Amino acid sequence: MEFSNRWVNQVLAQRGIPSPGLERIQACIAGADKQDRIRLYEVIQRMERGTESGDDWNWLLPTLKQAQIEHPPESVPLPEPVPLPEPVPLPEPVRQVKKAVKCVGPLIAEEQASTKKDTCTEAKALRPKHHIYGLKAALTVEMDELRTMGNGGGLLQTVILEAATATGHRSYDWSRKIAFQFMRRELPLLACALLGMLEKPLELGNHGQEANKFVVITDQGDKLFVQVKQGARLIAVPASPSDVHAWIELVMQALSTNTPAMGEAMQMVALRRVAAMENMRVDKAKKVAA
Repeated sequence: MEFSNRWVNQVLAQRGIPSPGLERIQACIAGADKQDRIRLYEVIQRMERGTESGDDWNWLLPTLKQAQIEHPPESVPLPEPVPLPEPVPLPEPVRQVKKAVKCVGPLIAEEQASTKKDTCTEAKALRPKHHIYGLKAALTVEMDELRTMGNGGGLLQTVILEAATATGHRSYDWSRKIAFQFMRRELPLLACALLGMLEKPLELGNHGQEANKFVVITDQGDKLFVQVKQGARLIAVPASPSDVHAWIELVMQALSTNTPAMGEAMQMVALRRVAAMENMRVDKAKKVAA
């Protein structure tokens, strides 16, 4: 198993945990046996998703502290200086550049394809996603696959929204999360809501085995107010401008994957048309109800 010390350092910074530094993290990874290295990877992965347990914290914090003791700054070996290359014919530097690119460590943890086959869990962990943190709850927006097939025979892409309540500082109860997968016909409406094209809040629902899951997205100008419901449970989180931008990126990626014949310009034309029709439908429904 290979993963980057930069990725570990990045997750620690996101969760507000003091990092022992890149060199100590690298020394800790290199000096750990196979079992501890696998556990470190899995714990950091759960922390990135916000699904870690108390046992993970109890194991990780002493491990990081021990890394500071066993690998003080002066004992961590520094990389050897790279000698200047001798003058060589033109093709040789090109080969050296390619080798150097292969040596760059990934910022996101990944398995070597030659050593282990991807499982469903590992494939899902590498899907693009974005976390939205609030004071009382958090959301995760992640690329997902629909069960239906597209015209080309491939699986259709969508996004799944997961909501969980806070249990403490930077800790969330993901074991009782509410998951809402947007259907193919709902993706354009979601894009319109995120792009500010809808005049009224977007309400989608009747999901789940009991048809009791709903999502309401309200445009409040400086933020989007997202409500995820399941039965009597309600989880609400405000989405900031940067969060909305990341969410739009995932939705547009799913739309472009499902409709490759559409370019970016045609996609936007289609979304404006969808928004106009949805605004008219909502107005008519309210007039009939009145």
